[in-house]
Amino acid sequence: MENKLNKSRAFYREKDEEGDICFYYIDLDQAANSNTDIIKLNEVTVEDSKR
Repeated sequence: MENKLNKSRAFYREKDEEGDICFYYIDLDQAANSNTDIIKLNEVTVEDSKR
């Protein structure tokens, strides 16, 4: 049986020290792990889901 990860992520945004809005995500598959990483996104793309 192939092992597949559930790519569940939570996204949020906040202002950094310079006042710029930054986007972050948390990998929810690691939520049970105490070493869950919060990843800062360098580039954000918005797609229209109605296409």
